Amino acid sequence: MLPIQSTEKMHTGAELFRVESTVGDAILKQLWHHSDAIMCCTVKANASPVFTFANQAGLDMLETTLVAIQDIMLDKVLDESGRKILCTEFSKIMQQVTNE
Repeated sequence: MLPIQSTEKMHTGAELFRVESTVGDAILKQLWHHSDAIMCCTVKANASPVFTFANQAGLDMLETTLVAIQDIMLDKVLDESGRKILCTEFSKIMQQVTNE
């Protein structure tokens, strides 16, 4: 895994959903009620990833609440092969980001 020294942002070009309205918190509500599980996590060098957000479908899948999501460790959610795949894919994404 590549160490991250600063905040990196990446846009894959794929849209999660079509924005119906940008008024107020409409985008957040649309994200929250999206039928697919959407989860966000932070990854720091030499530390386990920490979940920071999940929409309602993600919380249901993880069987947790928005308050308790930060207490869930990735190794409890993914088995060994899942963690290897995630680390491999994450490394590829970070390599793309650093090459841009």
